Amino acid sequence: METIFKDFLEAISPTLQTLLVTLVTVVVGQISLYINTKWSTAKVNLSNERRYLLELIARNAVETVEQVYTSADNMTKKNEAIAIVENSLKEFGLNIDIDVIADVIEAEVFSHKNTPQG
Repeated sequence: METIFKDFLEAISPTLQTLLVTLVTVVVGQISLYINTKWSTAKVNLSNERRYLLELIARNAVETVEQVYTSADNMTKKNEAIAIVENSLKEFGLNIDIDVIADVIEAEVFSHKNTPQG
């Protein structure tokens, strides 16, 4: 995949390369803003303890799914992460709306993919 991208960049002009990089940067920024806005809205309705627990469980679920389901498509990974979070929350006697869980998982996936791995 990386080779295809490099070949593509070499085939287009420097002006188009700059435009493409700028466009990708703007799109990623907008996606980040959208996810953060949705999660910020959901956070208002959760206590600090529940929000902290949800974020912690979601982070662990995303990391687990990324390691276990390496060849699965993104929707399968998301559904598995949601199931892990729901089951973990049930163990604590918590019932949080699935849309909120999905938003938190999306935010964690975005954060995970944009954090340098070391």
